[in-house]
Amino acid sequence: LKGTHVGVVGYGNIGKLVAERLRREDAVVTVFDTDGLKMQDARNGGYTTARDVNDLVKQKIWIVGTTGHLSITEAQIPFIAHNAHLVSSSSEQHEFAVEEFGKRCDTKAEFNRGRLVGTRYSLKGPNQKEFVLVANGYPLNFWGVESMPPALGDWIMAILFLSAIDGLAVEPPPAKPSSEEV
Repeated sequence: LKGTHVGVVGYGNIGKLVAERLRREDAVVTVFDTDGLKMQDARNGGYTTARDVNDLVKQKIWIVGTTGHLSITEAQIPFIAHNAHLVSSSSEQHEFAVEEFGKRCDTKAEFNRGRLVGTRYSLKGPNQKEFVLVANGYPLNFWGVESMPPALGDWIMAILFLSAIDGLAVEPPPAKPSSEEV
């Protein structure tokens, strides 16, 4: 993960743990939270903070939702980096506007790496890009199971997320040339 740009939405219990672990792996971590005190806490912890969610998702290969509510909507699609992977590390399928992604994007298809990983969404035209919704937007701990012990929930979800990143780690794609360079 060294040098990989990751955005963490939410800096509560799960978000802090995920950000800390990613930093230990030498990822470049940027944090956004709607709570100003949590943003200050993140800055005090040495993290770069984004001014809003649109700013957070730019140039990130991994975007991790940890808020427990809708954090990435179709309004962020234009700002999501090409080949980004969106991962939920919260308690339910709330982090991403899954239905709206399907309506807004030109195509969607299963994304496989030997087994189903999630859904790849594609946009065509001048803003052509693809991004992957890992586990189809479900928190990794709930994908394919009904429940887990609530007392350990936050910690288990964070550990599962980090394990998934290790297993799915991809090299950042080459930068797309800007229209000025072409």
